[in-house]
Amino acid sequence: MSSTRATEPLTPEQRVVGGDTQVTVLRAGSGDPLVFFHGAGTAVGFDFAASWADDFEVILPFHPGFGSSPLDTRLREVRDLVPHYLQLLDDVCPGPVNMVGHSLGGWIASLVAIHAPERVRRLVLACPAGLRVPSHPTTDLFSLAPRELAARLTSRPELLGSPESVTVDSVVRQYEETTSLARLIWERNHDRTLQQWLGRISAPTLVLWGTADRIIPVEQADVWASRLPRSQVTTIEGAGHMLFNESAAAVDAVSSFLREP
Repeated sequence: MSSTRATEPLTPEQRVVGGDTQVTVLRAGSGDPLVFFHGAGTAVGFDFAASWADDFEVILPFHPGFGSSPLDTRLREVRDLVPHYLQLLDDVCPGPVNMVGHSLGGWIASLVAIHAPERVRRLVLACPAGLRVPSHPTTDLFSLAPRELAARLTSRPELLGSPESVTVDSVVRQYEETTSLARLIWERNHDRTLQQWLGRISAPTLVLWGTADRIIPVEQADVWASRLPRSQVTTIEGAGHMLFNESAAAVDAVSSFLREP
């Protein structure tokens, strides 16, 4: 599949999870479910995910406190999102799903796959956060000035828009998402026990990374793969941390991997 094919637009719906947590879920397509967990921001959008709807039913929830999903102050660390998403999966697609997680979303996806391996058919971890790798550490996002952060996020700065594209709404959303992220990872940007439990993930797993990632170094890919029982590593030359927004090859790599029998 090529990501340049005609695609079905992602459409939002509102859902209530666990009785009282309201979230926005984007959906498109039909076929085997593909659940995508996004990274630490929603500003650049997810147009790339629409191409997956040619082959899959794409389900893209906004984490609480991100995009149009209101903040749930009871969620104080990444692990708190595991029961949230297990309940959401029960509500929207109660069988095994293909799961794709990018950055923060990769951390979430790995935890879901550890706690409920039977729910995951195939797994893609795209430059995932969550591991502590002292020799190639993850960047502390809160230590960077806004201009430096923008320079590190992507090898294609035009993706972040021009100064003229900044609006009051976009500034407010960025502030809210930064605050939501801080609630989850301010104390530490890794999970102290994640590495020892990755062996519980039984699904075939693609570890996908851009070689020019300046937020989470590509050298971490081999650390993930060494702990995952059924894994392979694919790197995208020249792509930065905003992998799917930067590279159609990365988008197509997901489709190819998930279509394997």
